[in-house]
Amino acid sequence: MDRLPLELVEHIIHEVVDINTESMPCDDDLIQTAKNTYEVTKLAGVSRLFQVIVERLTFSVLYLRENRIPKAISILDRLPHRIRSLRALRIKIEPERIDQITLLFDFLSWLRLRPHIAKKIYLSLEVDVPSAANYKDLLSHKAWLRSSRIPQFPFDVYLQFQHLTFGPPPNIGTILGMISNFTHLNYLNLEVDDACCSRRRIRDIQSKTIETLNNVPPVKFFIFDTHGFRHKNHFMTLMPGDSEDRMASALRQLSQRLEEGKFRGVLGSPQLFWPKQLAPEQPGPYWPDLDCIDILYEPQMPSGERLFLIDGQWHPNQTRLDEFYRAVAFAITRMPKLRTMNLKALLWWELLTPYYFHIFSFVVRGKVATATWRALPRYVPCEEIIQILKQAAHHRDLELVVEIDSSEWKM
Repeated sequence: MDRLPLELVEHIIHEVVDINTESMPCDDDLIQTAKNTYEVTKLAGVSRLFQVIVERLTFSVLYLRENRIPKAISILDRLPHRIRSLRALRIKIEPERIDQITLLFDFLSWLRLRPHIAKKIYLSLEVDVPSAANYKDLLSHKAWLRSSRIPQFPFDVYLQFQHLTFGPPPNIGTILGMISNFTHLNYLNLEVDDACCSRRRIRDIQSKTIETLNNVPPVKFFIFDTHGFRHKNHFMTLMPGDSEDRMASALRQLSQRLEEGKFRGVLGSPQLFWPKQLAPEQPGPYWPDLDCIDILYEPQMPSGERLFLIDGQWHPNQTRLDEFYRAVAFAITRMPKLRTMNLKALLWWELLTPYYFHIFSFVVRGKVATATWRALPRYVPCEEIIQILKQAAHHRDLELVVEIDSSEWKM
């Protein structure tokens, strides 16, 4: 069997292992690997050549939880040649004690010092952070911030935090301070699961979330997802004395550092795009590198005002929607590299009723920019909004096409 062409042997084994090492592994890879464990073991026993290729492929992606890290260190320490094959790490932790965090970063520190480690490794790190009372000390522990224990990691990092807000809201801004030690942080996904609770409680959660957003380190692609059981108090998030929506402002300031962003479940605030008050001498927001932005928003403003009427058919509140899209248009004039913007309102739909929707897109292809409102009921923006978009297109030497579509969406 060792006389078979190398390409043929690799093709045979790839058919069984079937892992894409050129991008981050997904859940399907994990399921496929589990299904094929028996077949892979049989293949490795065919010949020495088969064994080498099986090892190279099966050790190209490691899936670990915190309890498997010591075993991974033991195997890689005993068989260091397998480190040469490593191209991606997928680690999921649910930290309950600080020693679990210490173990994780000790492992990463140990790994990066191995002589045969590849120069480019994808690291997918998923951290589930329930906010029960016993997590409070863990999440503010000084060990998160000890630079001696957290060296600069040269991995291409894909990081996901899931922050459950049942109980005291933790300060995960300290965790994000630690994450700044990843020198190639490409992707950060922050999920905030809201509980159905009092307005005071929601404001506490909001305050901690704003602190977290303000501490997000440099990253190319950021996803912010806030979801859970909706409650009327979620739509009244302005703090007493606030003149500006602090949550929307934090997201706007963060988005100015991104290449790509996705926000889910945020409120439909104009301040996601433009400040409420901008002094004449104050420069407006600027998104120098933003290529793509995708927002799924609740159809209400932080003040509690609605973007759509409560009439069973979601007719647009013309004044409020014009205010929203005026801010959007101003922002587009300050996005010189924008290729795609998609904004979609979360309009509730019931079975056996018409499917109401409201979507705005701004897409640049070649020398043409297309601004499209697809909405049922129909919405037509005011002329000022169109003129601002024309100005944005003119500055980029683009032709602007405006489309208004109210045809029924085929499900």
